[in-house]
Amino acid sequence: GAYPYLNSYSGPTWYVQTDGSDTDGTGASATPFASIQSAINFATTTGDSVTVAAGTYVENINFRGRNIKVVGEDRETTIIDGNNTGHVIETGSAGDYSTPHIKSFTLKNGTYINNVTSPAGAINLNNVLNPTLEDLIIEDNVGQEGGGIRIADLQGLATLKNLIIRNNVAVMGAGVRASINTLIENCHFYNNSALHGGAIFASDEISMINSLFNDNTASGSGSAMRLNDGNSLIMNSSIVNNSGVAAGVRLESGPSTLTILNSIIYGNSPTNIDNDGDHNNTINISHSLIGGGEEGIDIVGENPQYTINWLDGNIDTDPVLVDTANGDYHLSDLSPCISAGTDTITIAG
Repeated sequence: GAYPYLNSYSGPTWYVQTDGSDTDGTGASATPFASIQSAINFATTTGDSVTVAAGTYVENINFRGRNIKVVGEDRETTIIDGNNTGHVIETGSAGDYSTPHIKSFTLKNGTYINNVTSPAGAINLNNVLNPTLEDLIIEDNVGQEGGGIRIADLQGLATLKNLIIRNNVAVMGAGVRASINTLIENCHFYNNSALHGGAIFASDEISMINSLFNDNTASGSGSAMRLNDGNSLIMNSSIVNNSGVAAGVRLESGPSTLTILNSIIYGNSPTNIDNDGDHNNTINISHSLIGGGEEGIDIVGENPQYTINWLDGNIDTDPVLVDTANGDYHLSDLSPCISAGTDTITIAG
């Protein structure tokens, strides 16, 4: 986008639609811009918002460090296509930390280009404070670190809510590469592929709540996720039918603690959970279904030092899901997991 002339419109809401104009549009509702980047260029005041009508926008967007909210009409119909020429969205810039909020888009065809952009595929969260990503579909992106999302230089907490992350590829974390404190809530990761961390590669504190991870792959470690350092929480979530040469959940480095509560980890190949035993890691498991039970947690390393707290309410049996072959991972009426959870959290260690 460009600054084509003196603009008398001052926001705070800037409008974009495919039949708008970056030449004589002002960003007002009656004269919208044609590109999201043009609206961001004018949204210079903290608290400004960019409202994007349904359609496909072929852009590689830079938030330019703005404290703004960019919202699409609907994630199914409002598409930002990176055209395989760089990542779809860059949020930060050197200097002050910004607070971006991105909602209701499909982000696709973002690509990491060596020596040109960051190693992210779709979104590079960089130089940000408490960013929020919600109601997004992130698909068909390729990155080195984070095919879907890379969370790098951040202060506070990155919040990822109501996301569908699918068909992305990366070396580390095909869905998300998180090196800073991250909350993942009500998200679905599937058909992502990486060397390490088919869905997620995390190296700091991360919480995964009410989320589903299925049919992700990794040719190295952690077909669903690889968790390096930091404390991790998996709660009210299912990790099912992920495959690779190592476990669905890989606990690496440390010392760190993984807490699993009210969750299903089952049917991952070759194993469901493995732990690098050389780093004195702790795994707390309660009110969860773990395929293979406590004995099925694979311990690797030359001098194992680890703690497994196998707490109350755990199950080792088929979860009896509705129809995984056709993508339905809900509990069937016959599932032993029904009413087996708890609303009281007790963590040992």
